[in-house]
Amino acid sequence: MKLALTSALLVASASAFAPSATFVRPSVALSNARVDSADAVNAAMEASEKFGKTSPEARSAWDIVEEMDASDNSEAVKPAGEAIPAVTPISMEEKDASATISSESVSVQEAIAEAKRITEEKGISSPEARVAWETVEEIGATESHHKSTGQG
Repeated sequence: MKLALTSALLVASASAFAPSATFVRPSVALSNARVDSADAVNAAMEASEKFGKTSPEARSAWDIVEEMDASDNSEAVKPAGEAIPAVTPISMEEKDASATISSESVSVQEAIAEAKRITEEKGISSPEARVAWETVEEIGATESHHKSTGQG
């Protein structure tokens, strides 16, 4: 009797770990759809009115809303075609051709005036304007360094 009961128990427990032919696993694929947190927002508003804005109940409800909104991955799964355009680096030829400001003999005020002139002529996004404003920054940094070290 004990042997029959033990073997029946063993067979029953072993079948719990065997895959079932009728079991269909639900899909767990992530979707790009944004989570609808409208119901959670309404519940948080009600909790704030009922218990007060700083109550633990209201804070917990608003934490739920925040977590739901934070789970939105729609920006991370955008197609590659919608990427931010890359900044093009300035080539050495552009830098040499547009380097009309010499940082050794020009003050910051003169460099700013020259950079403004180049910006008006060529446009703010032109390589010449970028180089001119970089030169202003370099001259300013050099003068600041000289003043702080007592060299100038």
